[in-house]
Amino acid sequence: MTRSIRDLLFEFFSKHPNQEFEHGPVVDWVTEQWLLEHDTPPRDPWRSIRALHQEGVLIKVRKGVYKYDPQAVIHREDVWDSAAFSSIFLASSFSCSQAESTPAHTQVTQTDSQTVRRKV
Repeated sequence: MTRSIRDLLFEFFSKHPNQEFEHGPVVDWVTEQWLLEHDTPPRDPWRSIRALHQEGVLIKVRKGVYKYDPQAVIHREDVWDSAAFSSIFLASSFSCSQAESTPAHTQVTQTDSQTVRRKV
């Protein structure tokens, strides 16, 4: 069974907990492992690294540098499927308070004789 790019990334970071890595060495290792099972190089492993960070699996130390801390991994149920979220969403009559309270952006254009305001 072949491993996905995500599986390879998680394997790499699991073998090196709490160590900071730039994209380069991680992508090189993933590409090397990928080519053992596939004929073509992997597509955009950098995106998968960023996705793992956005999901709370990796910690972004600084731009292009990530680490895996097993103690800090977010173990949570899928919020969208939770009963608590459903009840709050239903109670709000399907409205988003942020959308209601955020004013529309306006674009200001200066002309010779007047200022024109348009909603963007």
